[in-house]
Amino acid sequence: MMKMLSVLFALVATVCAGLTSPAISIDSTVNSRAENGLDNYRFAHDEKHTTDSSFHSEADNPWGVIGPYGLADIDGRQRVVNYVADKLAFRASVKTNESAIAP
Repeated sequence: MMKMLSVLFALVATVCAGLTSPAISIDSTVNSRAENGLDNYRFAHDEKHTTDSSFHSEADNPWGVIGPYGLADIDGRQRVVNYVADKLAFRASVKTNESAIAP
């Protein structure tokens, strides 16, 4: 189940990456990945553009998968999602400085 969630996250990230505008230049990207040989892993991705930035990190262990991801727009809006996927289900909490009122 956890591996299926990991594959799902990877597919969603791949699709979303294809939706970005090619006109945006990447100022910096940092990636890291570590595995311990026991089917546990940890990865991190941090990307900064001229108009926004995003990050995602995740760790897998025998009990489940945890991690945050988020983004910040050039206008100051920020969103961070912290999530846990384990035998109890997928749970996420979202923190943002955005207004709840639609423009």
